[in-house]
Amino acid sequence: MRAPISNFSKAMDMKLRRHDDNRGSHGWRQDTLVNLRFRLEEEVRELETAIGSDNPQRIMEEAVDVGNFAMMIFDKAKRGEL
Repeated sequence: MRAPISNFSKAMDMKLRRHDDNRGSHGWRQDTLVNLRFRLEEEVRELETAIGSDNPQRIMEEAVDVGNFAMMIFDKAKRGEL
């Protein structure tokens, strides 16, 4: 696996694990695709704001959030949960 992909996926997993106690390890499976898309759009807006801040840590955190919501949508689609 390419280093940037590995680094990004590790950061995604670490962020998801922070919420395991509240939502479980696959809590997004309870959400609808419409709700996940809405939340993805919110995270994209937050990423746009972070990019304007010139704060690398904030940019990376928001990019991870965008990646996680895209992964959740991918997971539901792969499972046929449309």
